[in-house]
Amino acid sequence: MKRIFAIALCFLLLPGICLAHKVIVFAWVEQGQVHVEGSFGSKRMARNSAVTALDNQGRVVNQGRTNSKGGYTFPLPEVAGDLLIRLDAGTGHQATWTVPEAELKAADIKKAPNAAMEKKAALEKGPSWIRIALGIGIIFILAFVTARFKAKRDHSND
Repeated sequence: MKRIFAIALCFLLLPGICLAHKVIVFAWVEQGQVHVEGSFGSKRMARNSAVTALDNQGRVVNQGRTNSKGGYTFPLPEVAGDLLIRLDAGTGHQATWTVPEAELKAADIKKAPNAAMEKKAALEKGPSWIRIALGIGIIFILAFVTARFKAKRDHSND
């Protein structure tokens, strides 16, 4: 029983550790420039991370690195279609953001940062308490089922 409790405890802690390294990137267009910001959740910025901007054919239109605040800015490229922003924070931590063609060509660029900021806030928001409770419940159900199968197997070997 102690072993099951230890396994369940590991499963409870593991998702939090994994989410601590989830990289988030978002970008918006303002005053003829593309602004990119990367972070690991809401607290740690993705510093010195590689940023690559790709057109809809996959061609690189801009490359650079984020600054100490996780930001990178470059002039608005002339591309047809959407602009894909890829942030590589190292050790397999990658995230992408698509800047739609409509936003790139928008006449009223002042609205675009607000929409991007709303998306950023939604991404940085942690999981709801309901999702956390459901996750914990699933872990305990899996631990219970595993224990029952093990007990049944041990009992049948007698």
